[in-house]
Amino acid sequence: MKCDLTVAALADLQCEETADGARILTHCLYPNFDQVAIYIQTHLDGFLVHDNGACFDIAFDEGQSPTAMKGTMREYSALFGADTNDHRIFARALSGEWLASAIMSVANASSSAATALLNSASDDRVEDREFRERTYLTLCDAFNSKHVPRRIKRRGRTGKLYTFAFGVTYKSEVALIDTVTPNAISVASRFTAFSATGGRKEHGAFLAYKRTLSNADSALLAEVADIVPLEALVASIEREFRIRTVIQ
Repeated sequence: MKCDLTVAALADLQCEETADGARILTHCLYPNFDQVAIYIQTHLDGFLVHDNGACFDIAFDEGQSPTAMKGTMREYSALFGADTNDHRIFARALSGEWLASAIMSVANASSSAATALLNSASDDRVEDREFRERTYLTLCDAFNSKHVPRRIKRRGRTGKLYTFAFGVTYKSEVALIDTVTPNAISVASRFTAFSATGGRKEHGAFLAYKRTLSNADSALLAEVADIVPLEALVASIEREFRIRTVIQ
């Protein structure tokens, strides 16, 4: 898929080639104010336009159940003339003339579904979201925001992309950071993501918590990441960078 076709369809949007297709940032926003990124791949005689699972990932990070997520994604996909399969929202464009329509259809569906899912969150989920934001501000105060990218993606051993809430970069090192809450979805998703991407064996890996985890959940997550309260997170990251720099 060549970016010139996409740029011709939406001349004011920047495009870059990726392994998942030509990627463009639209003017639509997710609830966290990230721009909706849309991916375009050639498909038969036309194009496949999709959100690369971003809506699903955002809601999953908030502890939403997969059943609820897929139902809401189907609802908003139908509303905007798109479709879903597994965890992606997508649309097909039969030719370049239909690309702009397909892109905006998927972007609006993905943004609206994510917003609806987060607005339906329980009080505990809202509290968890606020804790994640406080974690980000704590990291920015300690390391400078330019060294604290949000929603870092790393490809796992099977080729699947996993998203981490934050990263902290230092020289050639990067620490992957997320928050975790005491519910089965949160614990399972964090363990899977860190395990699939190497965990602490390959990079700094940290999980910040506010509400205490069960002993079983703590033991499981400790296999792949350092589990620390927010108050100890900065010191733990600094210590990790010192150790890895000395080893090099």
